[in-house]
Amino acid sequence: MSLNRTQAPLQANIDRLVIREPQFLHLSNGIPMVLFNTGAQNVVMIKCLFPAGNWHEPKNQVASLTNRLMREGTTHLTAEQIANQVEYYGATLQTNAKYNHGEVTLYTLTKHLEPLLQTLKEVLTNATFPERELKTLAQQSIQRLLINREKIEYLADEQCSEHIWGTEHPYGYRTTAEDLEAINIIDLQSFYATNYSADNCLLYVAGKLDDTHLQLIEQYLGGYDWANGNRVADITHPYALPTPQKIHLPKHGSLQAAVRITCPMFNKTHPDYHGMFVVNTILGGFFGSRLMSNIREEKGYTYGIYSYIESLLHGGQFTISTEVGKEVREDAVKEIYKEISTLQTKLVKNDELTLVRNYLLGTLLSQMSSTFKLASTLQGIYVYGLDVDFYHKFVQTIQTITPKQIRTLAQKYLQPDQMSEIIVGV
Repeated sequence: MSLNRTQAPLQANIDRLVIREPQFLHLSNGIPMVLFNTGAQNVVMIKCLFPAGNWHEPKNQVASLTNRLMREGTTHLTAEQIANQVEYYGATLQTNAKYNHGEVTLYTLTKHLEPLLQTLKEVLTNATFPERELKTLAQQSIQRLLINREKIEYLADEQCSEHIWGTEHPYGYRTTAEDLEAINIIDLQSFYATNYSADNCLLYVAGKLDDTHLQLIEQYLGGYDWANGNRVADITHPYALPTPQKIHLPKHGSLQAAVRITCPMFNKTHPDYHGMFVVNTILGGFFGSRLMSNIREEKGYTYGIYSYIESLLHGGQFTISTEVGKEVREDAVKEIYKEISTLQTKLVKNDELTLVRNYLLGTLLSQMSSTFKLASTLQGIYVYGLDVDFYHKFVQTIQTITPKQIRTLAQKYLQPDQMSEIIVGV
């Protein structure tokens, strides 16, 4: 039977997400383990999460450099040996430092789990931070910084974060060459010893596992040999709401302008988050959004324009982002504010709202379509102290939000006189 491409496929309504909830367990040493034992293939992901992001670092960029250098040599393995072993088994070992957390993640076939758990444990407990590697990484980071500082989009994003959060805040500080040059081995070793310990670890484990695999995880990560008895306490950083401003940073030689329109916003814990997520999607949150239809498709001012709500553990921000030519910069900004005003004054039509509803529901289904995706998606709410009811409420909001509610939310939270306008370039 041939496929009739002139006829759209049937749509199925999503009344409620079926979320395969994980098990919440503990290893013998007290490490919490969130177990997604629902995989269909013989693969496993082990993600070790630590309070080791920007929020906890004593100096700018210590969190990032510590995290990146953990694989560059340990007491018993060189960087080359670590890389070769991971490659030999067809596995992946990733390290990543974010605003609030440092992560070390292993992906492997379950049949190779034991030797790679040995490698993972070695990285987590015996990293040596060779001084030569630190100097190399610092110089590479400085070179990358110099290159990025020539890009108007990088400068605009940097200025945007700095303006919203402040120059001393871990969400907003601007990395400098001096920051990178000021970091020494003792900084990294101290941060590693304090923050990357069993006392501060949270495990996300996903895949197809049996009791033997769980026993191996317990054997290599469940001991007290990598506990130091020092649980990292959460800390606070001073924050003051920014004063709305219009900031223009000229960039010699640029042919375009990077435009950012931004304001503080709440995070996933706020009761209006779901509704504002729908509002943002209509405005600029996907390829069929109003900003894209107007400023890209109709006006031809840009290749792309998006808006987004960035949810962070200690706050959030709303941003509209695009790059446009010099001759249309002012017109593009006017059209952005026009679309915001339209959301605040006119009701969204049913056909547009139906499109957005289907897009958001389909996106949610995609985010939970595999065990690894489900683990990543639920990690994104568990860190806020939320549970799966967050997504059940999200589906309910998507299905039931009305045009009047959308207009009210836009009026309440998208106030142009409370937004800052940042332009970098011509």
